[in-house]
Amino acid sequence: MNVLDSFWVHINNHGFFKTIVAGILMKFKAEKPNKKEDMTITPLPVDLLSPGDLCEFAQRLKEARTWCQMRIGRANARQVFRSQELKPEKLDSLDKAYKTMEFEEMRDVVTRFSKRRRELLKSVPDISQSSLATEGKLLACFYADSVIDTASESVSNLFIDGWDRPPWDTWIWCHDFPYSAGKNRRSHPAIISWVPTAFVEPDVYSAIDANLVSVLRWFSEEKNELAEQLRAQQLLV
Repeated sequence: MNVLDSFWVHINNHGFFKTIVAGILMKFKAEKPNKKEDMTITPLPVDLLSPGDLCEFAQRLKEARTWCQMRIGRANARQVFRSQELKPEKLDSLDKAYKTMEFEEMRDVVTRFSKRRRELLKSVPDISQSSLATEGKLLACFYADSVIDTASESVSNLFIDGWDRPPWDTWIWCHDFPYSAGKNRRSHPAIISWVPTAFVEPDVYSAIDANLVSVLRWFSEEKNELAEQLRAQQLLV
C-alpha cells in the first residue's frame, strides 16, 4: 500500500477528518466558476484636453520641432535625439529591471522633461513657425505593451529603441487610453511624440510594420476622442 492509499484509509476510519475533507471539497466546488469569466476588451472614453492643456500641447509640439531641427545631422539616428541633458530620470534603472512606468509617473516625467527642454530653448534664437520643418508625423507609443524583442529597433536604423520607444527628445505628451477587460478597468498609457520627416520613411514605417503587438501607431490613424480633438485644432499631423 502506498502513502496515498494509506492516507485515504486513515481518512475513512476517522469520521472527523472525513468531515473536514468533505467540507473543503464542497467549498472548492462552490467557489469554482461555472463558466469562463467574460474578458471582452472594450475601449473606454478617453479624456479630452482642457483649453489650457491644448495650448500646452501646441507649445510642446512647436518646441519638439524646434529642438529636433537644431539637432538633425549632429549624430546617428540612435543618438541624435537622445541628448543627455534631456534624458528622463529613472529610465536606465527601470530598463535594467525590465519594468515600465505607470501612467501617472510617466506623465509627470514627460511634463518635467518638457519644462527642461523649454528652459534650454530660451537661450536659442527664436525660429519662426514658417521656417520650422512641419512635415513630420505624430507617433503614439503604447510603451507598456512592449515585448522587448528589438524588432522595431533593428529596422528603424535605431531611431526606435529596444523597448519600442521613440527617442525622448521627440516626446510631447503622455495620455491614457483606458479599456475594460470584462469587469476590470485597465490603464493603457501612450507617449505621443514628433517624428521629423527624415525619419518617417522608411525608419518609423518599418518599425511599425515590424511590431507584432502594435506598440507603435501613427496617431493620425487612431480613432479616439483625443485624436479627433487634436484634428479639430489642426494639431494632428
